[in-house]
Amino acid sequence: MLVQRGGHHRFGVLRSDVHRLLVVRLGYVWGPWYVWHHRDGGGNGSGSGAQGAGGSGCATSQLSVAQVNPSVGAGQYYSTLVFTNTSHSSCTLSGYPGVSYVVGGGVQSGNPAVRAGGTVATVTLAPGGKADSVLHDSNGIGGYSPQQCRLTAAQGLRIYPPNNTAALFLPWKTSHCAGLGIHPLSIAPVTAQ
Repeated sequence: MLVQRGGHHRFGVLRSDVHRLLVVRLGYVWGPWYVWHHRDGGGNGSGSGAQGAGGSGCATSQLSVAQVNPSVGAGQYYSTLVFTNTSHSSCTLSGYPGVSYVVGGGVQSGNPAVRAGGTVATVTLAPGGKADSVLHDSNGIGGYSPQQCRLTAAQGLRIYPPNNTAALFLPWKTSHCAGLGIHPLSIAPVTAQ
C-alpha cells in the first residue's frame, strides 16, 4: 500500500510481516514492480482479481499494445494505449495497467505511473477486440524546475496489462521527467473501445 504525504507517494504499511521482512531484506530489488503491484494490497494491476462472465482474464501473452492519438499542448501530453486481444479466445481486462518509462537495457527511468480517476469496469475482448487506457504526462519539463524534472531520454514504455505480472514493451524514443520527487505520469483504467 502506498500513502501520500506532501504530494509524494511513499511506502506505507505492508500487508504482512513477511512482505515487510522481504522489503527490508531485499531493499529495492523488487523496485517499481513491487510498488505498483502491491500498493493497493491486491497483488495485481487493478486491486481486484475478479473476472467477468465474458471469459478468463487476458494474459500478457494474449495481448499487444499500441499508442495512438497523441495530443500535446500547454505543457501536457495525452495519448491512448490500445490493448488488442491477439489470441483465438475471448478474455477480460479490468483495472489499471502498470506503466513506466525505460532506458537502455530495460532499466526503469523515473517513477511508475500513478492512477488517474475513472470507473473500473470489466471489458470483454473477443479475438481481435480492443480496450483503451488514457496515458497522461508532462510534455518535457512541463512546469517543473530542471532539478525536479531531470529530463531524460527514454527508449520506450514497460506496460503491465491489468492483473498481470508479465510486461509488454512499447518502443517510444522520447524525453520525460525522471526526477523521483515528482509523479507526472498517470494512467486511467481500461475502458471498452
